[in-house]
Order: sequence, then C-alpha cells, then structure tokens
Amino acid sequence: MLQKHKFSVVKFIKSFSFLTFCKNNSPQEELFYTGFGIFGIISTICTMYYISGVSELREQKALIYIYESMLVLSVCIVTYPVWPNTLKKDTIIQIIWNIGVFYLLIICSSFFVMLSNFAALETVVFTVNLIVVAILIRWKIAVGMIIVGLFLGTQFYQYYTGVSIKNVDIGIKSSSFVLYTFLLIATAIIIFLKPKQEQQALTEEKVNHLDDRIIDREEELAKSLALKNEFLRNLEHELNTPITGIISMGQVLWESYDNLNDKQRRQAAEEIAKSSQRLISLTNNLLDLSKLSSLTYELYKTNVNFSKLVRDRVNQCKKLYLNNKELQFFTEIEPNIEISCDQRYITSTVDNLIINAIQYSGMTGKITVKLYKIAGNVEFSIQDEGIGIPQNELIHIFNAFTVSSKTHTPAGGRGVGLALCEKAIKAHGGTIQAESNGKKGAKFKFCFRIN
Repeated sequence: MLQKHKFSVVKFIKSFSFLTFCKNNSPQEELFYTGFGIFGIISTICTMYYISGVSELREQKALIYIYESMLVLSVCIVTYPVWPNTLKKDTIIQIIWNIGVFYLLIICSSFFVMLSNFAALETVVFTVNLIVVAILIRWKIAVGMIIVGLFLGTQFYQYYTGVSIKNVDIGIKSSSFVLYTFLLIATAIIIFLKPKQEQQALTEEKVNHLDDRIIDREEELAKSLALKNEFLRNLEHELNTPITGIISMGQVLWESYDNLNDKQRRQAAEEIAKSSQRLISLTNNLLDLSKLSSLTYELYKTNVNFSKLVRDRVNQCKKLYLNNKELQFFTEIEPNIEISCDQRYITSTVDNLIINAIQYSGMTGKITVKLYKIAGNVEFSIQDEGIGIPQNELIHIFNAFTVSSKTHTPAGGRGVGLALCEKAIKAHGGTIQAESNGKKGAKFKFCFRIN
C-alpha cells in the first residue's frame, strides 16, 4: 500500500503542470474574480488600519511594500472584467487568481496575525481568510496551500521581527481568544471541507467509472468492427455459395437439358432446390432478426402441435443439409404437446438449431433431439458431437453477428441464426442456453410455458 502511494506521488510530480493546476483551481465566472478582488481590498484595508496602531514595528517601509502588493493584486483581480481584450486571457487571470488566494489569504494573513500578537481583529480576519480559502479551493489543494502558506508566513515573521515564533507571548486573554478562533477554524474546515471531500471523492469515482466505460466501449467497438468484418466475409460466402449453385445448375440445365439423362436432371434440380432453400433461410433469418429487434413487433400466436412440428423439421433438415454426412439422429419427443406460439419463429428457431448441429458436426457422429413437458413448461434440447464452443464464448454466443472462434473454418458461421433463436424464445417469454466443454460437442436448450 505504501509503495502504491509512493508511486502515485511520484507520478503526480512527474505529470504536474503549473498552468493546468491554475486552470483546475480557478472559477469559470468573471463575477467570482470581482467578488474575490473586493474581498481582498477590504481585508487589506482592515489589516492596514489595525497594524498601523501597533507600536514598535520594525521596517515600516517594508510593510508599505507589502500593503501595496496586496492592493495591486486585489485591484488587478477586481478589474478583470474590464481588462482590454488584448490582455484578457484565461491563463493570465488564472495564474493571478491562484497567486492572490495563496499570497493574500494565507501568507500575508498569517504574517499579520502574528505581527499583531494575535490581536482580536486581525485574528478574525485571519480566520475568515482561511474559511474563504476552504470555500474557494478544492479541499486537498486547500489543505496543502494552507500548510505551505502558514510555514512561509511564519518564516517571514521570524525574518522581519528577528523573534522566534516559540517566544511569542500572546497573553492569557489573547490566548483564550486564539484558542476559540482556531476552534472556529477547525469547525469551519469540517463544515466546508467535508462536503468538498465527498464531492471530490464522488467526482473521482465518476471519472474512474467513465474511464472504465470508455475503455470498455473502445474494446467493444474493436470487437464490433472485427465481428462486422467477419460477418460480411461469411455473408459473402453464404450468399455466393447458393447463388453460384443455382446459376451453375440452371446454366447446365438450360444449355444441355436434352443431353442429360433423367438422373442428371434430377440431381441438378435437387441442387437448385437446396441452394434456393439455403438462400431463403439466410434472407429470412436476417429479416426476422430485424423484426424481432423492434420493440413494437407483436407475435402472431396460434395453437401448434409442437411434437409434430419438431419431427417434421428434423426430417426436412436431414434431407436438405446432411449432404454426404453419415450422422445418426436420436429423437425423444413426447407426443401431442400443444403450445400457443408464433409458428414461423418457433419453426425458424428449431431449424437453426438443427442446421447448426449438422453443420458443425463431423462426417460421422450422433445428434440427439429431445422434447418433453415439465411443470407446465415445454423444453426442447439438441446435442451434437461436433467441434464444440469455447467456454469463454458461451456468454456471447447468442449476440447478433457473433461467430465462435472455432467456426473460422470451412464450416462457416454467419452469426445470425443463434441471435434469431434467442430473440424468438425471449419474445415468447422463455429462456435459451448453450452448454459445451469447449472441446467436443455442444448442447442447446430452450424452455417456455405451454400457455
């Protein structure tokens, strides 16, 4: 902890800028400068009036120089609003302001209160000056300035009088007055510095929070750009593949229809049908995802035999997407499960999960599909023995356009299907989740109430 604090102090010293310091500790409104300048003039006049009655003062000429410097500084600040535009620069007044607070309210005030032997009026002026410092300056800076200013004021007093501060005799009455005065100072510091401390702590906390949010946003933006590029690359592949199949097979049928036998024509037609289905599936997914992302979209619910729907979709996806893969399907489907749902989106959800299981499985393996009722809910699950999903990616797998690192392969991945699944299930008031050990296989499961 000590080492960390030491590092912070060293870092502060290295990065310290006097101009930045003055800017951060200066008011934004010109009215503050005018008010402070008037206060400085009144404080100086009060000091001049009382100190002039103190006998046996050395170097009266030196005091005149001090009075003049205090008045000149106060007048410069009070007249700032009417400065010529050529001189009226923020940097100049900010430097003068900070010097004025430090010099007038702390150094000179502490010097004169000691010079007056802690007389009542001068002690009051000194107390008020310290309270004003506490009000005007951020509490950490105020404490530092007061400590340094008191030290310099004491040193100047000892130099001017040739008397050590330890030898000052302020008398019984004066000592009581000084004691009460410093008690007042301590009370004022607590009153004014405590809210400033809390405000400063809150401000620092907000700044740190905003810094963290900026960093998170930058990382999120970088990831989003990478995902967008990945999505566009995959989308180009997903569009080109079926379009190329449709065009090439259509061209073959058009140019060589009479030269092809029935089997070849049937294969060409089958290829066109599969490519068309794949293209339609991608287009529908993108459109459905856009619709479900709208807060104003309403589902069109009807009563559906979910058991029959799942069986039909398994058979249909096997015909269209298995190709040459020898995958075994095991189904455990409870019969006659009736649900109220938007059939289009539930069908799309089931299709996407089955297609993913086929697409990310190897040439062999098994896929298990289960559907059953439990405690008034319907639960669907599908498990494969494919490439799996890294566990640190499971939490983001349902985000739109998110593609698993394991799908940066010829297996592909558009980042649309699973996002659509999550939108559809959540729109039905259900939940969906993914499970994987990160090495082999994945399981997707969704659940929502029957009615």
